[in-house]
Amino acid sequence: MKALLEMSEEPVVDDRMFDEFREIRKKVWFEATLGKPEKQRRLRETVVELSDKANLDLWRTAEPKVRVELWEQFIAKIFYSGFEAATVNAALPDIFRTFADYKALCSPDWDIRLSGWRLTQDSGRLVREYFEDDSQKKIRHPMKIRKIIRIARLFADYFEKHPDATALSFLAL
Repeated sequence: MKALLEMSEEPVVDDRMFDEFREIRKKVWFEATLGKPEKQRRLRETVVELSDKANLDLWRTAEPKVRVELWEQFIAKIFYSGFEAATVNAALPDIFRTFADYKALCSPDWDIRLSGWRLTQDSGRLVREYFEDDSQKKIRHPMKIRKIIRIARLFADYFEKHPDATALSFLAL
């Protein structure tokens, strides 16, 4: 987590969006339930029922293999968001090869610093190499790469602090 905080002292768009999303969820909760315990109970039961139907049991284990599968889902979702599927499909093998080990992304060699949308020279060695390497099909979207690295660091930090936690528990932070 410390490395994550060192990346930027200013809140980034993702941080602000997370805070805004949390506030929206609170507003929806209170509007939907009118602050009445019976309505809150019914809404909670409905959400639990929907979650059960979603077959979330796959993610309710602390097995490292399942954590890796969840991590790969994060990677794919981040890259598919806003890009044509064909572009991502072509780059996916390289993306997984590069970003599959979320613990490795905690290294200072993956520190990413941006000036606007441009990578700065004080970024880590491996992140600079990634952006400079033209030998493979890559998506060189600085914000997506920064998001991957930030989430990888949160993911690694969470499971380091909670080694027995399920993969699903990370999503409920």
